[in-house]
Amino acid sequence: MRKSTEDNPDESNENLTPTVRDFAAGKFARLTLQLRAHDEGDTAAWKRFKNDAVLSVKYVGKPAVPVNVGITSGTGTVCSPSSSDPAVISDPTPQVVGKPKTMAGGESQANLRIRWRTERWDGSAWVVAQTDIDSPTSGYVGNLSVQSRSLPTALTEGVGYRLKALTLSYYEGGTNRLNTGYSSPCYFKIDNTAPKAPTVKLQAPYSQCLANACAAGGGPGVVAKVRFTPAAGDTNIVDSQYRLTESDAWKTVCKPGSPCIFEAAITPAKSGTQRLYVKAKDSLGRWGAQQVLDFLVASGEGPVARWRFDETTGVAKNSVAGGSAHDASFIGTAIRDDRGRRGVITHDADGVPLENPLTDRGLSLDGSGAAAATARPVVETRSAYTVSAWARLNTRDKDAIVLSQDGAKYSSFLMWYETSYNSWVFGVKEKDEDNGQAYFGVVGRAPAVTGAWTHLAGSYDPATKELKFYVNGVFQGTRVTPGGWSSSGAFNMGRYLWNGQRNWNFNGSIDEVAVWQRRLEDSEIADEARLMTSEGFAGAELVADWSPTGGSGTAITDSTSGYGRTLNLTGGAAIQDGEILFDGVDDVATSSGAPLDDTGSFTATTAVALDRERVLAKSVGYTGQVFGQRTVSGSSWGFWYQMMGKDTVLDPETGLEVTEPVGKWHFGRLNADGTLTSVVSDDVVSLDGVVRLTGTFDAQAGTISLYTGHVQNGDNKAYTAQAGTGDLAVAAAQIGGAWKNHLPARISEIRLWAGAMAGSAQIDAHVGD
Repeated sequence: MRKSTEDNPDESNENLTPTVRDFAAGKFARLTLQLRAHDEGDTAAWKRFKNDAVLSVKYVGKPAVPVNVGITSGTGTVCSPSSSDPAVISDPTPQVVGKPKTMAGGESQANLRIRWRTERWDGSAWVVAQTDIDSPTSGYVGNLSVQSRSLPTALTEGVGYRLKALTLSYYEGGTNRLNTGYSSPCYFKIDNTAPKAPTVKLQAPYSQCLANACAAGGGPGVVAKVRFTPAAGDTNIVDSQYRLTESDAWKTVCKPGSPCIFEAAITPAKSGTQRLYVKAKDSLGRWGAQQVLDFLVASGEGPVARWRFDETTGVAKNSVAGGSAHDASFIGTAIRDDRGRRGVITHDADGVPLENPLTDRGLSLDGSGAAAATARPVVETRSAYTVSAWARLNTRDKDAIVLSQDGAKYSSFLMWYETSYNSWVFGVKEKDEDNGQAYFGVVGRAPAVTGAWTHLAGSYDPATKELKFYVNGVFQGTRVTPGGWSSSGAFNMGRYLWNGQRNWNFNGSIDEVAVWQRRLEDSEIADEARLMTSEGFAGAELVADWSPTGGSGTAITDSTSGYGRTLNLTGGAAIQDGEILFDGVDDVATSSGAPLDDTGSFTATTAVALDRERVLAKSVGYTGQVFGQRTVSGSSWGFWYQMMGKDTVLDPETGLEVTEPVGKWHFGRLNADGTLTSVVSDDVVSLDGVVRLTGTFDAQAGTISLYTGHVQNGDNKAYTAQAGTGDLAVAAAQIGGAWKNHLPARISEIRLWAGAMAGSAQIDAHVGD
């Protein structure tokens, strides 16, 4: 809840403009206004107010950049992102398409239009090619309403063009409006004599999606055979190319020295709608217009077993329908605790808010014989299979088994932590006998992180003898090794069988275990690691929560998340009025142990207020870290403030000129050369009060995102994970063994989740104000 006290407390009469502006921008969820007399101690002061006050609220849907912008080609829409590979369009007045959009929360009453701009390359710069066009031309449409119009005047053949669009949001009866910036350009050129869009035909089990019908077929890894036929009238076609996304490289169908048969065999990597782009080449060497075809890939065969450990008592049930034969019994001191990997679940599988949020449970093992196991085998190890689980290791002093399945004397496969590698491993054994061989497989690329959730998945196909291993949904490597004998014993979580003896009991937590009787594709394992609980919500487990409210001394204990790490203050950092004060000189705070495996997906948030005068004393180019995960050379990730300059402005209160620092927030990594690989805040940092910063890393997509308040800033940015090697560091970063990048600030909260929240709606629900 926010009140007018968020404004400048030095103003004798509160100016609400900054607060209302931030509220409208989505920087916090609720605004409470209080009307008071200038002097509440003077009963006559209320005589200044009339009794006819009216509260007027103007609804404005904040616009977002339009989506699905493109040019019609064949039976679909194209948008080439490359100026060096523009789409070829036959029609000199092509139809352009797109969907105007609002920011989250503005959908219900939005009055929108989309505006397209066409630009041409004049040899040295992009210039406007013709008058911008809007749709609709009168009235308005709602959020994500498909719009299309033909360009009003013919374009010139052979000239480079690009199309972009913005969203217009109207209010006050259309007398005022807001608009976004332009979308990313779609590059194209006009060539009416080049080959037309070819005909594309799919063979069973796939079929083309039509306007009102889209039948699913095949599945991930099931080959789609496609035949390309030249368009009517095109008699000199010598080659064809295709691709599945507009950012992919084109694949040539014909091979040199062979009669050209326009056919392709495409292997879908994941289920869902696939879009195929095809173009033809004539004997003059000209590539022509593209044909676009959609086809729906059916979901692959589901898991034969999945254990969530979310029951209150009894066995761990196999949640796959009809799979009660694979329920798992608890062994020894194995228990459930409330630290399940899905965290607090606020919405059901359809995305509907739950009346009472649920706290997920997981399997907790103490490393002393505790485990969970089925009564019979779950997977046929003579056929292709995949296994996966989330694991959180308490200690690294001994090897620890996550998953296995018993043979007569040995387990056929293992997923485990190996002390000699200090990493995770997936491997298989050649035979169910003592043949002098252990388990051969693939080792994870990064060290295992103690006390942090990590997703592990492995697949093995006895037919090809190919083994694959994945950590946090990312492919680690493959190996060809013999195996695939029948293991007809129990499926185990937390132990394995070696020469008839149980060994290497797991010390930590295991959750979300799943088994498939097939080899999953890379993209399917990435989706599994996302742990989506509904379309717009991902499993996110709170693993650290440090709040100085009510605290004292030099240590802040996390008493909320259940993981119990401490944040230690040094260098003079102190708790005052529910905030941690950092002087920007030598103050710092560090955590006891790394709370995250930061090669996996995570979410981080903080509430921070900069110290205006101390920031102003810094030099232009100054960079200070709010907090981040330490490495030997700096931080693997963090929130940063960077000063770009200093401006002289007029103080409205005194009428005097004052100097103000000009800087922006960053979420990402500080590089060795002082540059940042980061997402940058849209607005210059306001030094008037507390700002909510939230960042996410989606390990499967390889992107980071930044939110100020409830609003995403900029686009998702490509990001390569760098494994952290130390503790979490607050208000400074350790570089070359020394503390640097000190930040003068007040920080009132730090929270971390395992898992990347899926967007603004989930951040609203889990992070709040």
